[in-house]
Amino acid sequence: MNIATIVLALLLAVAFAASGVVKILTLPPAKADADRFGISHNAYKAIGVLEFLGGAGLAIGALVADFWWVGVAAAAGIVALTIGALLTHLRVKDPAGKAAGAPLFGILTAVAGVLIYLNA
Repeated sequence: MNIATIVLALLLAVAFAASGVVKILTLPPAKADADRFGISHNAYKAIGVLEFLGGAGLAIGALVADFWWVGVAAAAGIVALTIGALLTHLRVKDPAGKAAGAPLFGILTAVAGVLIYLNA
């Protein structure tokens, strides 16, 4: 695995794991977002668990050569989550600045998944 792939995957892993923890612990920003999106707090916690596990999967796939497939699977799952996030932002008519994070992180995660695959 080359260093650029590892760095990208680990940065994304930290970002998604941190976002997941905020949702899992139902911290005030997560409560506010869940309410604004019309999503139950339990469903939002489940999204947080998926984000956390996706972040862990990216890290494992980038760092453990025999488990590259975990990183690719995690990347695919995170891309699906970011598509859902973008659709949710659009549904509540968030301004572009608030909605832009989802596709940006989705694209970066797709690139990380492809790089993990290519460097396996």
